[in-house]
Amino acid sequence: MLNDLPMVRVITPIYGFNEHFVRDMLTSLSAQTYDKKKIEHIIVLDMEPDDGEKALDSLTVMLKHFNTIDTYIYKLRKHVGVSHARNVGLDCNTGEKHHSCVCFLDADNAIEEHFIETMVNLHTPNAVTVCNQLVFNTVIGPNELQGLRSWNPSAIGDHEINMSSIMRGNFIDLGCIMHPRCNVRFDPNLTRLVDWDYIIALSKRYHFYGIVDKLSYYRNHMGDKRICNTESYQENHIKVVAKWKSA
Repeated sequence: MLNDLPMVRVITPIYGFNEHFVRDMLTSLSAQTYDKKKIEHIIVLDMEPDDGEKALDSLTVMLKHFNTIDTYIYKLRKHVGVSHARNVGLDCNTGEKHHSCVCFLDADNAIEEHFIETMVNLHTPNAVTVCNQLVFNTVIGPNELQGLRSWNPSAIGDHEINMSSIMRGNFIDLGCIMHPRCNVRFDPNLTRLVDWDYIIALSKRYHFYGIVDKLSYYRNHMGDKRICNTESYQENHIKVVAKWKSA
């Protein structure tokens, strides 16, 4: 029964506002085959005041064309970083709705129309579901696909993802997971590899189950506000490894 379907919270932090990218993201979310009444979209504008106002105006106009999903916009007073922005998305209260599943959709990425439905069908209260991902450039289309970004490139069927493999490397994109609602939060002391740190924290609590379905699209672009272009990989890698070695 439709009433028995779990409520899904989709969290989107936005720092650099690219109207074309955001439109692609919203288009993919609005095309979901899952019951729209069971989806809530949390957008967190993590920008300096002037940029945030401009983005809010553009987003408000844009959302008039994507009104099938309940969307809540939170504009932060200033840019504080993706960890805090995502935590706002996790913690905010949208009223009487009580979500039981969480997934993340960055503003420059997109998802297949069956993403939420497929992930929910495999959802259990004690597991994180992970799908495969396709990498593309600036346009979603066969001519732009660069290949498969996979948790298991040689996978033929469905497999359980080993926790020790998660600890060894950052190979699961946050846009590929759905997890139960919980009190795990992003570490604001990290400026990069925050996804890896978050996924490690989830792995301490839940089993991970990977499916071979390619349901997520990762946009491989060189925008000047991407974390990988502004923050040190090595410095944050040392922090994450030290944090979990002592845990």
